[in-house]
Amino acid sequence: MRALRLSLLIIFSLFSWIQVASAVTLPGESAANPYDVNSVGIVERGGVVDAVDFSKRILVVDGVNYHFQAMPVVVHLRSGIGDEKSLKPRMTIRFTTSRNNHSAQDQIQEIWVTGYRPKPVLK
Repeated sequence: MRALRLSLLIIFSLFSWIQVASAVTLPGESAANPYDVNSVGIVERGGVVDAVDFSKRILVVDGVNYHFQAMPVVVHLRSGIGDEKSLKPRMTIRFTTSRNNHSAQDQIQEIWVTGYRPKPVLK
């Protein structure tokens, strides 16, 4: 029994040492952040549409501005396929953005309408 405990202690301390060694970054090297939403890959987001500005090609979702890509964006409605002009305030949506473009800013790639939030009742 004592030998088993000793061997488990050695194994756990070895794994602890490996974790500490892999957490070290060299001077001048930035640590990787797995939760970075500013990555160049596709990021899925969601929220409630606050406003749509078709002239500036901006969609405001939960107070954050997102730009439409240069090409028409496909909007998946419950009744079929639409475009940016199908979007209305208070719609709940899921959408994908990508920073892999010439302007290096988040641009909307595709949108799915998931519902419609009615106006709140003020008392």
